[in-house]
Amino acid sequence: MRRQWLKAGASSVIAVAAVAGLVLTGVDNGNAAREVRLRSGAAWLPSSQVGQVTLLDGSSAEIAAQVQVAPQGDPIDVVQQGSTAYAIDHRAGTVRRVDGATFDPTAPATPIPAARAGLTAFADEKSLYALDSQRGLLVDTDPVTLAPRGRPISLAAQLAAGGAAMDDAGTLWIIDQTTGDLTSVAGSTRTTYRGFTEPGTSALTIAGNRPVVVNTTDRTVSTADPLTGRPARVLDLDLRPTDQVEVSGSPHSSRLYVVTSRGVVILCDLGAQSCDATVPLDPSATELGAAVEAGNRLFVPDYGGGRVWVINLDDRSVLAKPQVLPPGRFQLLTRDGVVFFNDPSSEKAGVIRLDGGVRPAAKYDPKDPKKGLHAPPDSKTPEQSPQDQHPQKPEDQQQPQNNTPSTDTPRTNTPQPPANPGSTPITTPVTTPPPGGTPPPAKPRLRITVSTTSPAVNDDVALKVTNASGPAPKAAIWDFGDGTKGAGLTVSHKWAVEKTYQVTVTATLPDMRTASTSLSLTVTPPPTVTVPNVVGKSQTEAKSAIEALGLNTVVSTVASNTVPAGVVIAQNPAPGKSAAPGSDVAITVSTGPTSVDLLAAAPGAAWQSGAGALPFNGSDTDNRGFVIHRDGEYQLNGKPCRLEDGSAPSYLETHPQWVPGGWIEGKYTLSAPIIAGDHFRATVGFIKCDGVAQPQLGKVTFGVDVKAPGGAECAGGIGNKTEDGTMLGLDVDLTGCAGATQLTLRVDDKGDSQQDWASWVNPRIEG
Repeated sequence: MRRQWLKAGASSVIAVAAVAGLVLTGVDNGNAAREVRLRSGAAWLPSSQVGQVTLLDGSSAEIAAQVQVAPQGDPIDVVQQGSTAYAIDHRAGTVRRVDGATFDPTAPATPIPAARAGLTAFADEKSLYALDSQRGLLVDTDPVTLAPRGRPISLAAQLAAGGAAMDDAGTLWIIDQTTGDLTSVAGSTRTTYRGFTEPGTSALTIAGNRPVVVNTTDRTVSTADPLTGRPARVLDLDLRPTDQVEVSGSPHSSRLYVVTSRGVVILCDLGAQSCDATVPLDPSATELGAAVEAGNRLFVPDYGGGRVWVINLDDRSVLAKPQVLPPGRFQLLTRDGVVFFNDPSSEKAGVIRLDGGVRPAAKYDPKDPKKGLHAPPDSKTPEQSPQDQHPQKPEDQQQPQNNTPSTDTPRTNTPQPPANPGSTPITTPVTTPPPGGTPPPAKPRLRITVSTTSPAVNDDVALKVTNASGPAPKAAIWDFGDGTKGAGLTVSHKWAVEKTYQVTVTATLPDMRTASTSLSLTVTPPPTVTVPNVVGKSQTEAKSAIEALGLNTVVSTVASNTVPAGVVIAQNPAPGKSAAPGSDVAITVSTGPTSVDLLAAAPGAAWQSGAGALPFNGSDTDNRGFVIHRDGEYQLNGKPCRLEDGSAPSYLETHPQWVPGGWIEGKYTLSAPIIAGDHFRATVGFIKCDGVAQPQLGKVTFGVDVKAPGGAECAGGIGNKTEDGTMLGLDVDLTGCAGATQLTLRVDDKGDSQQDWASWVNPRIEG
């Protein structure tokens, strides 16, 4: 069965800030001095082919800085905070900070050892969170020194593309697709909110500075309360079961944008609790990316056409669809109302105006990529630093288990000259050398080999790229077709959903030419086992039977008046159902009969009379009435006081208000719900003190009242008692109140309450 998938946002998460009034002058590597004025909207853009990041001024489309941060061919990404860039090298698993004022890069830092392709980051002024999405590790680092602030945190969440985002307060939010749990991380504080949404395909974004989760499995949009982490509102989303979607949020308002693979953009107004507005695009535009907002315009990248759709949010009309790059994946981002596009694998980038006009720019000179590089004083560029060189790792030299050949190279990318600002970029063809000259290099023929051609869900698959017509590639970037990427000549990957994926690799050869090839890989459903019947078994026996099949045991407990303690009452999934190895089987284990001591719980009850609230262990001279815990015999005016039958146990004295028809009651909130077979039991009577005149001693009604969860009375017991030298036993069957958590003890005076020393011996709930 085909399943839907979803991602949120761009491949890098970059904070927005203004760079105002900055003037750069000087000479770089012997080039003539240049002056660039940055007013607002300047963005750092990565160029993996040459290992550089470039600062592009949005107002002028001029290059403000060009910095080497990695060896040529290493896949890099950028996270921006204000004017500062954090360059992530996915091959080395390192992060560099590029100062926004001096453009000097720091030495590479490794916040999470061996993170590599799974490394990403989230930045604000106080923290730089480094996240290894493949292994579920997170570390908080100093945003200036890049030093870790403690050890990496292990996240239980099953992370996926679009599963994490940071709000303006610097809180990182993460959604677990497997469980639907939502986790927030603020510094060293981590909080998980269980069951925020239903398990399934989900993505998380920030809209109006609130976390928003889009779940395409149950087709809902859930807005999280940033203080409690619980759903503030849940909206229905009109999606098809086969829709593939990209989601993003407005930074300034409570609007959510859902871009579907069928060429329809859904606009959600979260404040108005509506997802009814849509904008249809060309039906052929099926390879779309996450939208970005600027100037009340929405910009939607169209990778299949190399275009960007510009939508007017006022009337939901398409204003323009400019061609910005050749067809293929590119980045689209916004800074201070300026929209940038960038091809990380070439020198091409630029700015899109609000009317759809395009101003292309060249991030570097493809004939001389080092021309214009910023060089820190008395230092080598990162490309020249020995610690930045990445020799082939042992795992890159390993052969896959199954040498299954795949497709040859479908296309070759040759270096191109810089785009002429103000004009449409052009491609220079490769010419044939004259007779007797050096023959052109052979066209690359990339091949992908995989360890298995029919992997199952969550199987580790080894993939390797080679060149069948010349020298081996020196670096490679992988797109696994599920929204995740990897780097290296040999990589390992697992897919979480069964479907057919298009796996693409782009390799860089020693002469800096790049080439790509793809293959289709069908991921089958995971193997399953039959869930055993463990109801009636002990917890130990049930756990052994479940885990012997490779399943996990999740235990919860509940009281039972019919099942002995330690025995399984229920299970989920039911016996005979199929389950994937490693999945959970929940069992409910009996703790035995209920036992609640209402005398011990009396201090936590809410006591009151007709005169208002009463303190626990009040004064026996309080004419409002009182409740006191008596522990055996006590003295009154030097005379012993016991219960009317002469006994002196531990008991609860409850005296009504001292008026005719007075009353007193205590409302209990039980620590566990009442279950079938429970009874309320107690012995009731009065106190009698030797030598103390007690006219009209004791004439009351003892009562117990239980309310069902909905508030209706489900059980009650009444015992009329007059002082007669004996105690009265009460026994009330609470079976009809299963699930109730509220119980009230009450005493009502039947005459003159002056001497109603009404008492409860061993009040309790038991099976």
